[in-house]
Amino acid sequence: MSLFWAAVAIDSLVSKLNKLKPLSDEAIASKTGYLKESGSSPLFITWNTLPNHNLRGCIGTFTDIELSSGVRKYSLIAALEDSRFRPIKKSELPLLECCVTILNNFEQITNPYDWQIGVHGLRLEFEYNNNYYSGTFLPSVMEEQGWDKDETYDNLILKAGLRAHGLTIEKLIELGNVTIIRYKGDKNKLNVDNYMQL
Repeated sequence: MSLFWAAVAIDSLVSKLNKLKPLSDEAIASKTGYLKESGSSPLFITWNTLPNHNLRGCIGTFTDIELSSGVRKYSLIAALEDSRFRPIKKSELPLLECCVTILNNFEQITNPYDWQIGVHGLRLEFEYNNNYYSGTFLPSVMEEQGWDKDETYDNLILKAGLRAHGLTIEKLIELGNVTIIRYKGDKNKLNVDNYMQL
């Protein structure tokens, strides 16, 4: 996968913050030399600040979505509407990196350890005390954080919104109503500054 989708995401945000009309996919392909791509897939857009790659926004969808419109839509949602962060400002653009992860190969697993760090992302859905919880980590997260599989589940349970002390994946499985889905992702990333120089 080329850097085409990262370029589309960056162009969407740069255009929005500069109050300009976004370039077409064809114009981005021509400007960058990246092969224009198409298709439908679940996707996530991640914005990081450089040089330390601190998370600045990350939102996506597990629904198949047409990639051109989906990348454009979720690049703006991740940059401007992620409730964990204030909206990205124009002055931050030179210090941003955009990662686009196109998700694929979804498989429900019954063994909670039947996945590989650095290869699979996880989606966890469960019920606890009559409440529904869900959370996900993209394939790169566990490796970037240095987590083992148990630490991954501990953090995923927290990310899902459950703050029950000592609740493990094994305990959740014993209680029932747990779905674990592993998936893969094709990730491409590009710095805004590098895109602007193309």
